[in-house]
Amino acid sequence: MNCKICGFEEQNIRKFSNHLKKNHSTTCEDYTITSLLDGVRPQCFECTENTRYVSFSFKDYCKNHATLAMSKAGTKGGKAEAWNKGLNKETDVRVKNASEKMTGEGNPFWNRHHSQKTRERISNSKRLNGVTIEDRVQLRQEEFEVLTNLDDYISRQKQYLLFKCKKCQTEQEKTLQAFERGSLCEKCFPNNHSQWELEVYEFVKTVRPNAKLGDRKIIKPKEIDVWIQEDRLGIECHGLYFHSDEIDDNENKKHAIKADLANKSDVRLLQIFWDEWRDNKEIVKSMITHRLGFVQRKFMARKCEIREVNSTDQKEFFIKSHISGYARSSKAWGLYINDELLSCLSIRTPRQTKWKDYLEVARFATLPDVLVTGGLSKLIKAAFNFSLITHTGLMTYIDKRVGNGKSYVHSGFKLVGETKPDYWYTDCHVRFDRFKFRAKDGLSEKEVASRAKMRKIYGAGSFIAIM
Repeated sequence: MNCKICGFEEQNIRKFSNHLKKNHSTTCEDYTITSLLDGVRPQCFECTENTRYVSFSFKDYCKNHATLAMSKAGTKGGKAEAWNKGLNKETDVRVKNASEKMTGEGNPFWNRHHSQKTRERISNSKRLNGVTIEDRVQLRQEEFEVLTNLDDYISRQKQYLLFKCKKCQTEQEKTLQAFERGSLCEKCFPNNHSQWELEVYEFVKTVRPNAKLGDRKIIKPKEIDVWIQEDRLGIECHGLYFHSDEIDDNENKKHAIKADLANKSDVRLLQIFWDEWRDNKEIVKSMITHRLGFVQRKFMARKCEIREVNSTDQKEFFIKSHISGYARSSKAWGLYINDELLSCLSIRTPRQTKWKDYLEVARFATLPDVLVTGGLSKLIKAAFNFSLITHTGLMTYIDKRVGNGKSYVHSGFKLVGETKPDYWYTDCHVRFDRFKFRAKDGLSEKEVASRAKMRKIYGAGSFIAIM
């Protein structure tokens, strides 16, 4: 098409439309009338009503004379049934071609973004007004006094407002959403925590008496369930019901967001699920004490003997030492003292073809209450040398829920990316691997899981590292 205003040429109609809007501040319809039809808008052949504009042209008849239009010229100028009704791109080549035209740069929204001004306008339109906020706060005026200036209100879910309990005079922060849902005073109702969360807290206090239960300041506005200031360590306790998507459809990113906030604040954050504490309590306790520097037995890697470990010994070792248990592998190495296996690392072929030139670290663990200084580096060196025989090197996924990847970086790995949050399915008592609910018999994965009355529960994703 050739622009009658400036001579610009473009074959793609959508790009030509964008040219008119951006460079001449005119719509396609106005351009058609002024530049192609000498300023005269077409009217119905039968009456004086305006006809409908369609792609740089106008219909011959108005919608009131659609039947007449169809009798004279098919659908020309009239109101016709949708040509693609009941069809899809798998069954009709025309729908497929139309779909492909809208893909990538063919889409009118391709590479376009809201301006900052528009984003602010959308955000402001979602905010509650001052009168509404005041009304909601007044519903619990006998329990709390709000100290935050409500003119500074931004978000119902993401912003913490300062309240003061009228009974004990304790100041505390709550989101407006939590406040409306009945969040209680943390001092008057100190047991507003799950029983197992209190168990974790009591265990941590045996090592760090100054540990704090519930902190909203370190990775504000998020809360850390158990906080140890002197070690910059936080522990999150995730229940299987309240952290599933049964409760919140936005749960898929929450654990990843907390992990990222912690890393940015130089906080070591350990996120554990209820079933891990229930079924592998000694392993979880060891993970906590290891991060606090309290272990019963310490060894130097240079004094350990390194050997290959068979699958039977691997399985027994990882079941009692790794939070995720055993994983099939092609080869493994272990560090021994007096024939006792202290630490083990296994490798396997990556599932994703993207990493086919590498071997993947499948599992690494050390016995509970044991520290082998330099153990990871020594085992990685053995695995890396082996990988060079047939592959480019090693790669691994570092679960952000339990680690920040620094020990792997110190051992020679380089962080090259991140994965999306991983997920399991749960019946609120046990977590199941998502592969247990693969699509089958014409049902999608979601439908298979739904029929089994399962809910999704998400992790925090992983760092991807190579060497």
